[in-house]
Amino acid sequence: MTLSMKNCLHRRGEVHKNGELICIPPTKSFWYAHYVQHHLLGDEQFMKKFHQQFRLPYEKIEVVVDECEQSNLFMSWSSHDARHRPSSPLQLLILSSLRHLGCRLTFDIVEEAIAVLKEVQKTFFQNFIKIGRTTLYGKFVILQSNYKEAKWHMKEFTLAGLP
Repeated sequence: MTLSMKNCLHRRGEVHKNGELICIPPTKSFWYAHYVQHHLLGDEQFMKKFHQQFRLPYEKIEVVVDECEQSNLFMSWSSHDARHRPSSPLQLLILSSLRHLGCRLTFDIVEEAIAVLKEVQKTFFQNFIKIGRTTLYGKFVILQSNYKEAKWHMKEFTLAGLP
């Protein structure tokens, strides 16, 4: 197996005529198909599951994508890489970062789901954190103003056995 074959995602069951696995680009990955192209906006179960997995309602993803596209921090993901290949899709990298923040899912595991190297994800994540603390925090983090709201948000901590 060549180095380039080790650094790509393989679609299960797809084998080239000479017996080697076929590499797929990020735009053919499961997450791209499921969360970027064919999302189920009207499906309540999909919306709930997405919110649980990424800790953000699906409707807010476009706002996050727009903020990232407008930021100079993500210029390297807006067109092509150094070898003139299309850059990794910004939506996938944002989902990867949200999943890492929300569920502590490691980048090497996400690499298998989005077909983007973990090193690329880590580099993106560092910039995502910068825009998160300067721009996104004020738009998405809502501090509870009373006991009733705080108690509702403490439900997960209580279920985990925390005071």
